[in-house]
Amino acid sequence: MSGRSPLRTAATGTIVVILATVVLAADQFTKYLALQNLPLEAAGARHRQLSDLLPHQERRGGVLARQ
Repeated sequence: MSGRSPLRTAATGTIVVILATVVLAADQFTKYLALQNLPLEAAGARHRQLSDLLPHQERRGGVLARQ
């Protein structure tokens, strides 16, 4: 039983790149949709959690100074 001939290396690489690009785009799109559909309270709580990790800075005379 004869099958079709195998794909050339260049064609195989191109197919892999196209599939990887489609998967990455779908992943980024689902992340975008998830962030757009967060309730404002959840988004605010997440922002507060992230800002707690950053060093506190305050403005003194036009210059940011760490405390």
